[in-house]
Amino acid sequence: MNTPKKIFLLLFSFTSFNSFTQTISIASPWKINNVSKYELQQQNIGGIYGEDHFEQSLKTFQIKVIKEFPKPNAGFLVEWKYLSYITAATDTLEESCPIIDKKFLLQTPIFIRVDQKGTYQGLADKLDLQKKYMAFYAKSIKEGSAPFCMDMLKSNMARGNSFSDIFDAIVPEIQRFFAAFSLLPCDEKGESVDTTEKFKSAGGAVTEVPKTLRLKPEMIGNDLKVSFEMKVSEKEYKKMFETNTRKAWDDEGFSTTDSSRIRLEEKLAAFQPKNRQKLEATFNKTDGSLSSFEFIVDEWLMMKGGETQKYFFKKQ
Repeated sequence: MNTPKKIFLLLFSFTSFNSFTQTISIASPWKINNVSKYELQQQNIGGIYGEDHFEQSLKTFQIKVIKEFPKPNAGFLVEWKYLSYITAATDTLEESCPIIDKKFLLQTPIFIRVDQKGTYQGLADKLDLQKKYMAFYAKSIKEGSAPFCMDMLKSNMARGNSFSDIFDAIVPEIQRFFAAFSLLPCDEKGESVDTTEKFKSAGGAVTEVPKTLRLKPEMIGNDLKVSFEMKVSEKEYKKMFETNTRKAWDDEGFSTTDSSRIRLEEKLAAFQPKNRQKLEATFNKTDGSLSSFEFIVDEWLMMKGGETQKYFFKKQ
């Protein structure tokens, strides 16, 4: 059973510094009954307390535009249907709970609301999907699957995790995929914004660390390639982290001459933080379809480790 983890989608808004530049516009792919098939290659690379892990998965899915919603909540209803589903948990380790999830996903369409651009707005049939998911779990356990899977599911919900959070943790690729459409429309000269991100220490102190947002479009034949990067200053983040960490050690009475403190100081000096999101999408300018999309998340913010997530979508 996946531990629910909030997915923070890329939400940004650029304001052009030059009012005379042109906005690049392409056709809309959101037409009723439009069907597209994609292959997803996913990698999770990380390590916590020295325990490195590397996971790969390969999935194919189909999206179909079912319905258009009028204003004021204009957008579309999209059906997401898995066609194949191979992961380390289900096909190598053969873990009981992920196998139940896999069987459910391969036979159950997921209905999603997107806005007029195509950015993710949420599950359209959340209550119905939850009923089907819970019923499928109960049926699977009755037929011989591990009973602790249902216990874990109920425990997660009892701790205050919503069904949406639990489901998002199982299929994070859904929100990642629709993030590609947040890159449009874009300015032909690209955009660059310097801002900050707030971080809160264990003691409650809030520090603003510099962050850069960079967007760059490029026309290549009939394709529009859009690259985006959000990056927190590694130098300034480390400076803040060192200050907060040393203060915590001092507050605990951890002497600077203590042998354990000296070893920790060595680890702190070697710590190289990273907090970055990189998106690179290629659209067909004629029909507006997404040809390929790479989404990379680097999150290494603690001395104990971190994780890099890579998603690569390619239209079939």
